[in-house]
Amino acid sequence: MAVALSKRTRRELAKAFKLNGLTVSGDALKGVWRQLAREEDTQAKLQLIIDRIKTHLKQSKERAAVVVGVDIVEKVVADLSKDDDDRVDQSLQLFSAFEHVNLAYKSEKHEFFIIPKSAAALNGVASQKTDMYRTRLSLVQQRTLRNPLFRAPTVATSRTQGSDFLTLCPVESLIGTTGTQCVLGMLFRHNGELFLEDFNSKIRLIFTEDSKIFPGVFTETCIVLVEGEYFDGTLVVKTCGLPPSEPRADTLPVLGNVSMLGLDFNSEAYANIERVESTQDAPPIVVLSEVHLDRPEVLDQLRRLFDGLGAMSPSLIVFMGNFSAQPFGNSYADRGLSLIHI
Repeated sequence: MAVALSKRTRRELAKAFKLNGLTVSGDALKGVWRQLAREEDTQAKLQLIIDRIKTHLKQSKERAAVVVGVDIVEKVVADLSKDDDDRVDQSLQLFSAFEHVNLAYKSEKHEFFIIPKSAAALNGVASQKTDMYRTRLSLVQQRTLRNPLFRAPTVATSRTQGSDFLTLCPVESLIGTTGTQCVLGMLFRHNGELFLEDFNSKIRLIFTEDSKIFPGVFTETCIVLVEGEYFDGTLVVKTCGLPPSEPRADTLPVLGNVSMLGLDFNSEAYANIERVESTQDAPPIVVLSEVHLDRPEVLDQLRRLFDGLGAMSPSLIVFMGNFSAQPFGNSYADRGLSLIHI
């Protein structure tokens, strides 16, 4: 039987939240008390709930809320009540591209933040496309600068001066330079020629027989790292490759409490996820693209594929377009779904 919330206990709970800079509604206090009544160490549990609520408000859309409502308390308490079975069941989650948050990097403060996102549309305006490219380049640039190859020594010595670390040169600063320069930018094609573009300028790339291209998948609008020499308004390429990657373990501390998926993750939640990942054998995820469902031979092969996947029990099968060999204009998506009769 639940213990009733007395006036004295209500005042003590409200005071504890107020000391942490939070104002809680009456219904939310009742929800907190229902959870605390089951615990032996109520003070430790209360502080844990308060910390989680503060983390939730900092990361979510409700971070500007004046009063903490019962919905926020219920969400935090439910997250604290999860066991390993719950985490396994929720290990695979789907996120809508129209509701997904956007991550950005503030170079002045050297920190990540979530971009307030307005209602997304399938066909955005030109400025949104430009902002997307600039944000992506900014994220890759800060990751590149954290790499040891680009990290300047804290104390310059005769041994560290020179070639022990690389320096990124903006495209607009190439004019008048001599020797090999390292440039990070987006690759694009114009009038049959390749260009490299960064935040403020662009330059035409000249590839010669001596140019070395490192292994990787290169597409238009991909971000590349180019070493070369400036010559007569162009950049003669010596080497070209993808920016260095970064292990997940190195990225998480830099993100802090900011979740790239907009979830209420903290150090404890990450530890629980890693523990579940280390003890569970995750089923495979199957990804199929260019599945032309209007071709009978494709449907026959899909039936054979599904029969073979039965023993593997994949956690997810992803179909990517195009789903038809022939386009159907604006009704393409609905027409594609109507073709599925497997």
